[in-house]
Amino acid sequence: MNVHRFMRCCVLGIVVWAISMAASASPTPSRYRALLVGVSEYPLLQKRDLYGPKNDVAKMRELLASYGVPKGNITVLADGVEGSVSMPTRKDILASLKQLADSTLPGDYVILFMAGHGSQLPVPERSPFAIDEPDGLFEVFLPRDIARWEGDEQDGDAKQNQAIVDHEIRAHVDRIATAGAFVWAIFDSCHSATMVRGGDVRLRQVSPSDLGVPQSAITKAASRAASVSGSVQRQRSSSGSGRSVYFYAAQTDEQAPEMPFPRDVRERAKQGGVDYGLFSHTLQQALEGGAGMTYRQLAQQILTRYRAMGRGDAQATPLFSGSGLDEDVLGKPAVSYRQWQLDFEPPMSIPAGELAEVYEGAVFAILPSATAESTEALGYVQAIHTSATSAELAPVAFGQKPAFSESQLQVGKIARLVQSSVPFSLAVATDLTQCKIPCPFAEPLHKLATAPQQADAIRDVRWVDHADEAQVVLRAQGTRLWFLPQSVASLKVEDSVMPEKRYVYLDLGPKATAEGIRTKLVQNLRSVRKATNIARAAASLSNQSVNNSLEVKISRTKDRQELPINPNEAIPTFYPGDVIKVRMKNTGLKNLDVTALYVDSKFGITIMFPNPVGSSNRLQPGASFPFEFQITDSTLGMEQIVLVVVEAKEHSDRADFSFLQQDAVPSEIVRRGTAEQDRLILDQFIRGMGAPEYAVRSASPSPSLSATGMQAFWWKVESRP
Repeated sequence: MNVHRFMRCCVLGIVVWAISMAASASPTPSRYRALLVGVSEYPLLQKRDLYGPKNDVAKMRELLASYGVPKGNITVLADGVEGSVSMPTRKDILASLKQLADSTLPGDYVILFMAGHGSQLPVPERSPFAIDEPDGLFEVFLPRDIARWEGDEQDGDAKQNQAIVDHEIRAHVDRIATAGAFVWAIFDSCHSATMVRGGDVRLRQVSPSDLGVPQSAITKAASRAASVSGSVQRQRSSSGSGRSVYFYAAQTDEQAPEMPFPRDVRERAKQGGVDYGLFSHTLQQALEGGAGMTYRQLAQQILTRYRAMGRGDAQATPLFSGSGLDEDVLGKPAVSYRQWQLDFEPPMSIPAGELAEVYEGAVFAILPSATAESTEALGYVQAIHTSATSAELAPVAFGQKPAFSESQLQVGKIARLVQSSVPFSLAVATDLTQCKIPCPFAEPLHKLATAPQQADAIRDVRWVDHADEAQVVLRAQGTRLWFLPQSVASLKVEDSVMPEKRYVYLDLGPKATAEGIRTKLVQNLRSVRKATNIARAAASLSNQSVNNSLEVKISRTKDRQELPINPNEAIPTFYPGDVIKVRMKNTGLKNLDVTALYVDSKFGITIMFPNPVGSSNRLQPGASFPFEFQITDSTLGMEQIVLVVVEAKEHSDRADFSFLQQDAVPSEIVRRGTAEQDRLILDQFIRGMGAPEYAVRSASPSPSLSATGMQAFWWKVESRP
């Protein structure tokens, strides 16, 4: 996608960070300026109000303050947000954008954030911007005073209804780039929404018909575009000396939702939920979360988190482009800590919870000050209960220190996260509405769902009532029970191309028994849980500093030429027969032990490196290793390569995760360990242990902080057209 296609996706949320490239040092806080725009209420549109934009803006303001942006330099145009200087109308938004562009100087750090509804409107006949819209439609941002469209089939001027057109915003951003700034633009967008998965999920999209645009006007605009796009090539002016990065939440025909967090319905019932845009929330979590990183690495984190949430297929496919993807995010390469001020008012707690990805089991070092080294820890505490925005803590023995009493720890001021935790349970929902009564799957599913939780057969499987809460939905249709990812649970299986190669299913034979079904269900759920938790572990460990030491380049061989592929910019599509090469290089100063896992759409895990299994997987500093494989049509859909990266300790055995290999479900699975062993293996991913502990699977290893990371690269596998 052309980096100048500033509004190629309909805008719902936009963040622009402009960073001067004139000097290598980061700007001083006084040079930071921010404009935050959020539209939650639409008085002239029926039932189109949003809940999330005001929270997105408030969270972004809080995040910017944590990065040192002075409060006086942050301007807010948002309804429902305290401190807003005006309502987010078309006039005020454009005036503020113009003022921002007019006043940008080399050395400034300019932040623009916009959140609200997006839509599309027909491109007027003879518009000079027609060449930029191959579908004949402008992408538009809807301000608070948006009204119904009043154009006709020949004149689709979006200004008639107060919509802000893509090129209007792009013009101001281009001026910022021309001033020699580095521009980071983030778009939260959606289109073509036909179905909402649950009542608590809302789409930040208003269709053209909702704005009063007749279908005939859209059809004629598309026809005009077809006659223009192939014959005209308009030259753009240079964007100046600045560099740029563009993050797109979705393509123009995809949907971008907002929803309450935490996602677990029971947790929301207990503690209440807060609505955010999914893309904005994921971005903000990644920015809050850890080591210094490049924009390319941040893009990878976002993709990994999307896939771990199970929302990537049907909701959106983020895209990332630009000339500055390898620059440091926000100009801050140093490793940052995740830490919070302690509150010793009983019970001891910190003001961070599940919205900040702090879960039960996380361990914190108690420090005397915010700038203290981790080695100065007075003791350690563990999160024993978490809510959306807080975590209750209790002393714990950790890092060769005993569990001190709370009174002994009260000289501490700061709780610094030293060991993350993620929930490992697999959330499963059932759908038997299309199963003929008496349904043969009903009894075995009921027995599994009501079995004691300590039973090994269903350990770490959590049965939920609604598909929106689940990671996997078991849907019975005829003689088959399908294992569907939550992201496609609202779709009809029969509408998929070759569903047997995309999704796991059980097919009843003529002599099938309830016990036989239950046994196979247990076997399949174990495999699904392992593959799913690897994705969740990758999301948790994607921001570890050790990942920066492993450079990964991916290419596809075509006509004997290697064509570079960057899954972090756009999820590519591969076809049977394609040859993919992955080249890994240790760019750090320490040995790295690397295991490459290929996780297919049917939860199979294949070891790609080391190969053969059992050979050395240690990369010395400066060493590189390529491996290649051919795409087949044995499975289709979203698939990924996961790299487990362990910083090897001196004189240590290799950390090799080849034992995680398993066949694609529903093939017969030969297991190398019990379900409990699988859980411990995955738990070690999150604990961030060093190589010796992985090798011996020690029950009480000593931590080697930031010694383990994971990188995930996603793509689609489809049959050739």
